[in-house]
Amino acid sequence: MPIRLRPATPADIPFLMRAERGPGYDRLVGQSSEDQHRAFLADPTMICLIASDDSGEGGFMLLSGRADRHNGICMKRVVAAEAGRGFGTAMVRAGIDWVFRETAAPRLWLDTLRHNARAAHVYAGLGFIQEGVFREAYEMPDGARADRIVFSILRREWLSA
Repeated sequence: MPIRLRPATPADIPFLMRAERGPGYDRLVGQSSEDQHRAFLADPTMICLIASDDSGEGGFMLLSGRADRHNGICMKRVVAAEAGRGFGTAMVRAGIDWVFRETAAPRLWLDTLRHNARAAHVYAGLGFIQEGVFREAYEMPDGARADRIVFSILRREWLSA
């Protein structure tokens, strides 16, 4: 499934908000207000990419750290509008390629919540290496604390794949 990526615009904000509000996504990917999305789009250190295939818009990735020459780029939020059809895996693969082709980032990293085993499986399958755990470093909507599992892939690993 070929994935196309394009920079998001303010006109995409309704799609971004709708996509991240899918069933159960509040416990998996987080949600932002319209004002927060506008701020992300205006921030020169962030990149929001809309992903689509032949069926239309299928998801988005919010990347941060564009100017961080030490830690590289963070895949802050990854959202497939419709879970379970393989789009998310293809989108993340396209995102990895985009980051290493379009930026000078030495590494791409992300974290996922410990209870999001499906995402961790996808990231490991795409070459990300688990680096560690930030214990109880995320507050869930109900106030409970969740561990964040950190993964990364280095430019040299991507080049050798």
